[in-house]
Amino acid sequence: QLVGNEQDHKYFLNRSFNYRKLYNAETGFFHPKDNKGEFIMPFNYKFSGGMGARKYYGENNAWIYRWDVPHSVADLIELMGGREQYIKNLDDTFNEPLERSKYAFYAQLPDQTGNVGQFSMANEPSLHIPYLYNYAGYEWKTQERVRMILKSMYSNTEDGLCGNDDAGQMSAWYVLAAMGIHPICPGDNKYQVTSPVFNKIEIKLDSKYYSGKKFTIIANNNSAENIYIQSMKLNGIPM
Repeated sequence: QLVGNEQDHKYFLNRSFNYRKLYNAETGFFHPKDNKGEFIMPFNYKFSGGMGARKYYGENNAWIYRWDVPHSVADLIELMGGREQYIKNLDDTFNEPLERSKYAFYAQLPDQTGNVGQFSMANEPSLHIPYLYNYAGYEWKTQERVRMILKSMYSNTEDGLCGNDDAGQMSAWYVLAAMGIHPICPGDNKYQVTSPVFNKIEIKLDSKYYSGKKFTIIANNNSAENIYIQSMKLNGIPM
């Protein structure tokens, strides 16, 4: 649209909503269909799809891909029936049991490790999920979840990661989370905010565009127990 090609704009905008075609309003999950366009039944949102759930998803089960609409979270909230149901579905993701022993669960879903309920800290498709509370006015839950993950899922030992670092994605998540920021959607220039681990962080900006300036994050009264953001300012202006 920015370059004036309205035809391409409409084409790709329409494609960006294709996830709607797989949404099962009765269950609140994205549900595979057969070649007749019917939802495949019977279906288990944890275990259908064989090894790595790859027949229908990819490395993770339907509980993870329920949240794979990072470019249109507002529409996902609407699909799920509104803010309260959306928040309940998020909570359920972190509370839903594996239903099998860890040995049996990981035998089928070896990449979906580092579990908090059905949430997996070990694989890319799920790393944005703790930040999705921000979109519905429950920012404190994002702050709580992220701090819990930083504390329980990482350590400076030989088993300090709960999954495959995969070219550094888990390590990068830690660095960003400790700084209190996270990019949800590729191509979007917005960051989601949570409470940083450090009292002060200085980011050196690209000197080509910002003349060597720094972006400074200051967290007043920060501690391991005091993790909730009460107010925030950008360049002295309340946000």
